[in-house]
Amino acid sequence: MSRTIQQDAHYTLHMPAHLLTGLRGEEAATQYLRGLGYDIRERNVRCRRDVMDIVAYDRKHRMMVFAEVKTRSTVTANYPIHTAVDRRKRKCLLRAARFWCLKHQYYGSGRIDVVCMSEGNVIEHLMDLGSDFL
Repeated sequence: MSRTIQQDAHYTLHMPAHLLTGLRGEEAATQYLRGLGYDIRERNVRCRRDVMDIVAYDRKHRMMVFAEVKTRSTVTANYPIHTAVDRRKRKCLLRAARFWCLKHQYYGSGRIDVVCMSEGNVIEHLMDLGSDFL
């Protein structure tokens, strides 16, 4: 069931600030990936107990990209944004990517990326955190 603009406005109006920051970051990351020529296939995909922020197809490299978006309201040297993806999170992303590929019968190449966002801007795009899942 699709939501109306009024429902989305009501939903985001009552959303906690940290979730709203993440939602805005995911939207900006989606636009960024589209600008790179990626075809966005799905967003906020639940794969059993794991969630993937963006599933996209990179036409240039002919592979599926499973992107995790990390958004911060501010970025400091004391807490680099790319450190938000630890070993546990990588394992979850890998498990989710494998599940998605099986569910959609996708047998091509793939990789896991992290798009780091702050204040609507891409701070860093870490490509290929793991591509050994296919």
